Amino acid sequence: MRENPLVCVQTDEVRAHNEWESVVVLGRYEDTSGYSELRRQAQSVLEKRSMWWQTAYAASQSRVKPKPGTPLFYCIHIEEVSGHKATPDEIELALSVAHVRKSGR
Repeated sequence: MRENPLVCVQTDEVRAHNEWESVVVLGRYEDTSGYSELRRQAQSVLEKRSMWWQTAYAASQSRVKPKPGTPLFYCIHIEEVSGHKATPDEIELALSVAHVRKSGR
């Protein structure tokens, strides 16, 4: 990102194969190395939330020799936001209701 500051960040929430939302953010990266006090405050706030680090950090861990994490903070100046959403149609909803009734849930 330091070499090419134009960035894209995407996040998804998937509830089912036919029910999901996706948000895409386009922007420009900014290094925050000059903001050490603000970064310390951000880390302090995040550490109060249970498991705030788990998704990215846990994936990088070795089960044999865990290593301490070093958070990396940076800024993305948002220039554009877009997204997509999928919802079940009438037939899928009817099939879902029939399945629930049949299974007794």
